[in-house]
Amino acid sequence: MLLELEIRDLAIFASSRAEFGAGLTCLTGETGSGKSVFLSALRLLQGARADADLVRRGSDKAVVTARFRLPAQDRRLESLLSEIGAEPEDGELLLSREIGAQGRSRVRVGGASASLKDLSAVSRRLFDLHGQHAEQRLLAQTDHARLLTTLAAVPALVDAYGEAWNRWRSLVQKAKKTREQAEDAAGNREFLEFQSKELVDANLKEHEEDELEKRLLVLSQAGQLSEWKAQIRQILSSSSILEKQLSQLGKFATRLANGDGSMRPLEALIAESRRNLTDAAIMVESYKVPDAADPADLDRLNARLARIQKLKNRHKRSFDELIELRDRLVEQLRQADDGQAEADLLDRQALQACSEAREAGAELGAHQEKAARRLDEQVTRSLQDLGMSGASFRTRLEPLPDPGPDGIWRAVFELCPNPGEGWRDLAEIASGGEASRIMLAIETCLADSDPVPLLVFDEVDAGLSGTVAHKVCDSLKALAGDRQVVAITHLHQVAAGADLHLSISKRTSDGRTLSEVRALDRDERVGELARMLGRPEDPVVRAHAQSLLESSR
Repeated sequence: MLLELEIRDLAIFASSRAEFGAGLTCLTGETGSGKSVFLSALRLLQGARADADLVRRGSDKAVVTARFRLPAQDRRLESLLSEIGAEPEDGELLLSREIGAQGRSRVRVGGASASLKDLSAVSRRLFDLHGQHAEQRLLAQTDHARLLTTLAAVPALVDAYGEAWNRWRSLVQKAKKTREQAEDAAGNREFLEFQSKELVDANLKEHEEDELEKRLLVLSQAGQLSEWKAQIRQILSSSSILEKQLSQLGKFATRLANGDGSMRPLEALIAESRRNLTDAAIMVESYKVPDAADPADLDRLNARLARIQKLKNRHKRSFDELIELRDRLVEQLRQADDGQAEADLLDRQALQACSEAREAGAELGAHQEKAARRLDEQVTRSLQDLGMSGASFRTRLEPLPDPGPDGIWRAVFELCPNPGEGWRDLAEIASGGEASRIMLAIETCLADSDPVPLLVFDEVDAGLSGTVAHKVCDSLKALAGDRQVVAITHLHQVAAGADLHLSISKRTSDGRTLSEVRALDRDERVGELARMLGRPEDPVVRAHAQSLLESSR
């Protein structure tokens, strides 16, 4: 849900801030007041191309900032924000787009710097624009099959298909990678054999270098070790005085602890010291001093260490990395020999997995077909109510050559504006008002399935009046029952039905034109409706405007 939108130094907006609420919000204003700039601000937050001409003359940059309350349980959105490093606060998220006078753009999502691609991905989970030139989500053919899947409402089949499709894709990717590695290894066989032979012949073992160095240190000090052991034994053999003293200490420590329980730790420490002295004597007696080093053994150990060091220097790797390199080279040689056979096996498994995905997709596809037919009937019926008499809507389903992420169908939404005119892809629709009404009809039918929490409609009522205008208003209000809807409108019938009415107006200050957005109170709404009716000062018209508000409650 959009909570607040702030526009600074964008076209004729110097500084303007608008707060939004739940339900239906209508935005009105005279021609040229800045409604198109308001839409441009929202498009910028969806990643639209930034034109430096949008920056207000005399300013260094234009900034658009929006504050949203995040929808609950949108895991895809949560994942996107986590990848960006965005940090929502108390369930709210700030989106910001800065346009420099030189055309450079800066984006921030939840306080984190982000790319335009990131901004687009996040914003399209938060709101959708419907109108002329808007890059509407419902016009993207890649989303059509997904919408049918949602409409079909068969989660068990969706999960089963998703598992089968993911398994097939995983096997295809694994087979491709295995074959590429096998081909690379086969092409580099001589080099791999040359590199691996030396490392394989060296027969390196884990921790070998550390153990060799420790062994050399011990052998090189064999004589000193024997002398140090003898000295310790001599001291311990004449330790009767120390033992007697420790015994006396223990006796008095026990008495002290009996008198004051807080000194029990002292008693325990002295007792432990006596035990440690005994253990030390046993340990020294059991220690076997190594025999004097055989020069041949020392030469062998040093030669082994020298060979390891030579390999480390040649390959510029640590000892552990040498072992990793050897194992990797051996594996690449194995791939040169066996990789093609492994890839062939994976291909056969992928073929079987593809067949299973097709079977699961066929079952899901039958439900998607039924959902498509229901959608066609509902949207066509809704179009008649919205002033597009004779228009028909259909979903064209074409089988995909391979299963796709959303099933076996390629789904395309099409429109026939008038009988006999032929079917056109929705993306080819030129009229802003016509496009908005079509999107309103589709969104109304998808209300329970479409997760986008905010819908913005521009020119949805273009060229309409009378009963049809009231039906447009009813459709917008129905759509706003469980989500936020913003409509830029020229019709008093639609504006009267709004839960919140915002007005865009412009004025001149110090020779400069300024636009601003503000919320209207009830009396101001009556005046704005009267203006939209064409006679703002006529008391009869104002009374009519008052009755419109009353009847729209």
